[in-house]
Amino acid sequence: LRDRITRLGEIQYKMDEDGFLRQRGNDIFEYNSNGLLQKAYNKASGWTVQYYYDGLGRRVASKSSLGQHLQFFYADLTNPIRVTHLYNHTSSEITSLYYDLQGHLIAMELSSGEEYYVACDNTGTPLAV
Repeated sequence: LRDRITRLGEIQYKMDEDGFLRQRGNDIFEYNSNGLLQKAYNKASGWTVQYYYDGLGRRVASKSSLGQHLQFFYADLTNPIRVTHLYNHTSSEITSLYYDLQGHLIAMELSSGEEYYVACDNTGTPLAV
């Protein structure tokens, strides 16, 4: 199966012909016609998460069957695909995201005043918070 993961420990992974992850153990993933994750669910445990996108393909919201509702905002006019804020409708908390000059996430600030710093590798992958 080319270079795709099929199993990690006891967890089985299934990919489709386009390389999209379709199943991870009991977790099922569905994508829209643009290849964007539209739904993730687990029938055994009963949870579902729906993802919503705008006309530019940016994720604007996610809602779970457990009552969690996140909204994503893109307020950086110089980089319109960069998430700058998250609004958690469940807790009414706003999270502001801060990036360095290379575009790597370096910090998060919650409206409660908590601050978190993010350590990334040279490609921008977060390694520690």
